[in-house]
Amino acid sequence: MTTLNTIVFKKMAARFPEISCEEIEKLAVKAVNKNTVKTTKTWMNVWKSWAESKGLNNDIVKYEAKELDECLLRFFAEIRKSDGSDYEPNT
Repeated sequence: MTTLNTIVFKKMAARFPEISCEEIEKLAVKAVNKNTVKTTKTWMNVWKSWAESKGLNNDIVKYEAKELDECLLRFFAEIRKSDGSDYEPNT
């Protein structure tokens, strides 16, 4: 290898190091945001309640993309807070 190639290779190796599966798992655990987890659970419960009230499958991962898109359009248009008022657009 020429000196230039060696320098380029070392820079690439430093930029793209090999990471073990254990290190990746640790990064994934640290990246979990508790607020995101809580919000996701809340909205999944709202989805399930809405879907059941409409006689639809409440398992969101079972839908094909086009059907899910249509259901989500209806979901966002129809959902209300438990007191019947609208959600604010930014929630």
